[in-house]
This record gives sequence, structure tokens and C-alpha cells, in this order.
Amino acid sequence: MNRESGPGDVTLTPRQREVLQLLLDGLGEKEIAAKLMISRHTVHNHIKALHRAYGVASRGELLARLFRVESEAGSPILSGELDEADYRTLVEQAPDRVLQVDRAGVIRYLNTSETGFRREEILGTPMIDHSVVEDRPLLRQALDAAFETAQCQELTARAIGADGIARRYHLRLNPVVSAGRIEYAVVVAREIEEPPDRGEGAGAP
Repeated sequence: MNRESGPGDVTLTPRQREVLQLLLDGLGEKEIAAKLMISRHTVHNHIKALHRAYGVASRGELLARLFRVESEAGSPILSGELDEADYRTLVEQAPDRVLQVDRAGVIRYLNTSETGFRREEILGTPMIDHSVVEDRPLLRQALDAAFETAQCQELTARAIGADGIARRYHLRLNPVVSAGRIEYAVVVAREIEEPPDRGEGAGAP
């Protein structure tokens, strides 16, 4: 089977590269299946293989991973350039919440806000302020570690929406390095499905 290097020197088959490019173009599984004239089940298997290859668990994490590769390499991903505008267009369609935070932990970009808050109420505020008080030290520690070590950090933390309900999220903090300097971190938050708890605290992104 022919294999070629993908972004970040990950070895991919030609078909996996095609699927990856279509994912970057914003297509879903159904659209990719129709375009490549293969079954949706086959597309799903290719996407799972991409997740394994890049060590991620979702499309949002995959986009964050690829954006980090592009920033480090200073070169285009696949056949097209993934600039800031392209990246934001792509993550708008990701099912996960994707945030961009600076070294102080201030939210500079947010792809979606689904818990009763308007996006403008979240932008420019510290991410840590939207977490449950008890989880803030752990989140602060993860943020500091991401910027100090340039390594991805993972944790589980709770945030409270405008409805007063605490929801649990699995977070991956991906520091983005450019010219040897960490510019910001891309945070991918996936809600953990479980019966929510009611609590008190700040709102969640």
C-alpha cells in the first residue's frame, strides 16, 4: 500500500490524505462519501485512522493539531494554505468548543458558545473565570505548564453555563509555537456526557 507523508511527518495513505483535505475544506462524512464515491462507513473508518495517526479524538482536536504543525513549519498544509481566516472558518464547523487563549489565559477566540452566553460576553475574559471554583487551580496549573513546556496538557474540568448547570469537559491545551516562541494555546473542549450538576459560579464558554 502506498503511503505518503502528511502534515507533521505523519504517514498517510493517498486516500487518507484525500479525506483529510476534504475535512480541512469543511466537509462532513456524508459529503466526503459522495465526493469520493465511497461509503460513509468507509469514510468514518478513514477519519478514525486519521485520529489515531495524529493522536487525537475529534475533528476539533485534529484541526488544532494541524494548525500547530502549520505554525511550527511555517508552510502550507496539503494543497492549500491554512491561514488564520481559513482556520477559523474550519473550526466554526467543529462539534467541539475551540478556544484560543493567550499566555494570561484570556480568551481571544471562541468558535461557539452554547450555554446561554453571547460570544462577546466571553471574549476578552480569563478562561479560568468560567470554571467551577474548585477546578481553577488545576486549570491554572495546566495553562502554565502548556506555556512553560510547549507540551499539550490534558485535564477534566467543570464550567457553569447561564442556566446554572455545571458541565464537565475534557480539555486539551495545545500550545502553538511560532519562530521558537509560544504565541498562544488552542484549547479543545469536549463535553463529557453525564447527568449535569447544579452549582454556582461563573459562566462557561
